[in-house]
Amino acid sequence: MKYVRMGSTGTQVSRLCLGCMSFGGMADWTLNEEDSLPIVKKAAEAGINFFDTADIYSRGQSEEILGRALKALAIRRDETVVATKVFNPMGRGPNRGGLSRKHIMQSIDESLKRLGMDYVDLYQIHRFDYQTPIEETIEALDDVVKAGKAIHVLAGSRDAGTTRSKSAMGGGRYNRPADQSVLDTLKAVAKARGESQAQVAIAWLLSKPAVTAPIIGATKLAHLDDPIRAVESALSEDEIAALEAPYVAQAVIGAMKATDFPPREIRARSAVQLAA
Repeated sequence: MKYVRMGSTGTQVSRLCLGCMSFGGMADWTLNEEDSLPIVKKAAEAGINFFDTADIYSRGQSEEILGRALKALAIRRDETVVATKVFNPMGRGPNRGGLSRKHIMQSIDESLKRLGMDYVDLYQIHRFDYQTPIEETIEALDDVVKAGKAIHVLAGSRDAGTTRSKSAMGGGRYNRPADQSVLDTLKAVAKARGESQAQVAIAWLLSKPAVTAPIIGATKLAHLDDPIRAVESALSEDEIAALEAPYVAQAVIGAMKATDFPPREIRARSAVQLAA
């Protein structure tokens, strides 16, 4: 495994991050705790020290499973980088979602309790909250860091027929003719290299300087093999150009007109875009 700095921080993370959205009972493609443990074990044995989850994943079960798995495998906390997220409602009530100070402060405590940890390494906003002043959100996140509950915050095998792509989560976003053209090119490049399509796709991500660690999801142990092999893969400039040529950008989903927001919220949104 190779390691790099996480973004502009000094924290060292593996070139792959294990995504834990597949842990829990959220959907028919997610795993129970017994089946999740071997995936965490294999990832750790491969040198992956970066794990990504969120409070909303299976309504907290993902955080609980990840926390217990790391303990069961005796993986040292000081060698592990754990990321989780905040925004989505975790229950009924007017203050159970969003990025208000109240919700952030209660959410970090609840996440830490589920994870069984004193702090997380990376605390991320899952969505932007147009109903809360950005100043309130940023100040709350800053206080989470100052309280020692988080170290860092706020910087952000696929084919057209996967179970997830057909689900409500996929929403038809990945089934455009242009997407199939990308997949066809991927298939051709992979065949020429004698590698799997997943390995080439991850290698493409790893070729981008802006990418610290692709978040890889797995529901079977074998799903980790291609990403792990991809760490040692190096695509040529011609291969990268070929993969990118057929790509057509997705339309913005959920876009709102400027008139839908008061001036203050427009400025807040712009500030976030500039920061990113």
